[in-house]
Amino acid sequence: MVTMHHWKDSDLIGGHVALDFINTVSDVGKSRRETRLATWKDYSDWLAAAGIERSGTSNGMKVSRSASLAELHELREISYCVFHELAAGSCPEKEHLDQLRDYIEEAIRHAELMFVDGELRWSPQKTDGNSQFHRIVFLIDDLLRGGELHRLRECGRCTWLFLDTGRGLGRKWCDMRTCGNRAKSESFRYKRLARQPRST
Repeated sequence: MVTMHHWKDSDLIGGHVALDFINTVSDVGKSRRETRLATWKDYSDWLAAAGIERSGTSNGMKVSRSASLAELHELREISYCVFHELAAGSCPEKEHLDQLRDYIEEAIRHAELMFVDGELRWSPQKTDGNSQFHRIVFLIDDLLRGGELHRLRECGRCTWLFLDTGRGLGRKWCDMRTCGNRAKSESFRYKRLARQPRST
């Protein structure tokens, strides 16, 4: 039985909507095995929580819903691979960059170039059945070219990505209420065990 995810503010900590999309997994390690976009309702509700679309208005893509979710997952994981490497200060693999480029080029083919708020932006055509999907692609492209990648970090405990806008030593965890507290608890248990005398 699939359990739907109920989106909260704590799910949207990336500092950019593209990162919040990449973070739609529930693992507490580095596996990325548990998706939070397991159903079409999850996706529709996430669009609303992220401010991309009103709840219940997403009609999805023209292909079947199962294929749409599979493509969403593929876009998310390809994007994760690219931003994971960028957060580590490494060059992403050419295969992943080429795959992401293909998504961006496909979105551009189905978009209009519009002048909005003093800027030229790509806008998916309203008649395009993939419009919500393409909006996510453009958000990922916006992050890639937006000049904030020097702030990109990955949580030290899970795979969530975020923009570090703080000062000082830098942010280590996606959220202190989750991974930060878990890491502190694990460190405390480790130190307590280390202080215990060994039996002879």
